[in-house]
Amino acid sequence: MLSGVGIVGATTVGSIAYTNATVSRDITVDVDGDTSGIVGLNPQGVDGVTTTNGKLAIETPSSNALNRDATFEYGDTGTPSNTPAFNIVNNDDTGYKLDVSATTTSTNGALKLYLEDPNGSTHTVDGGTQSFDSSVWSSGAIINAAVELDTTDLTSTDTLEATMEFIASSP
Repeated sequence: MLSGVGIVGATTVGSIAYTNATVSRDITVDVDGDTSGIVGLNPQGVDGVTTTNGKLAIETPSSNALNRDATFEYGDTGTPSNTPAFNIVNNDDTGYKLDVSATTTSTNGALKLYLEDPNGSTHTVDGGTQSFDSSVWSSGAIINAAVELDTTDLTSTDTLEATMEFIASSP
């Protein structure tokens, strides 16, 4: 009977409750520009597609604004590998799943991406997300991209605002 009491006492001592726990870890991450990061975004010489402060930028190719009610193409939207506006390169030694999205944040106008994968298949990203698995976006793989900006329904005081997002994740 005494041994049973001893076990209960040991269990009570072993179950100390706590209200907070803090664990710190040091993290060191190297950061690089768009051309040499894991997700390489490289302009391909098309007017208006540049690297500004290490980041891919798509801008009006001259000091003038784009026309209203028009469509502007940066690169070959039919076959992006012929004349890509930019390419997306896997600069790592590992294949990744790659999600590419294009979103227009202004009320009017539109942004479309035309992507040609390493297998020669063309995909259109128009307000959604296109995913490539790690067998397609393997180490060193290149996806060529062309861009279409549509200024339909914009007035002379509007600005077309859009976002391109590239997410690489483990397969």
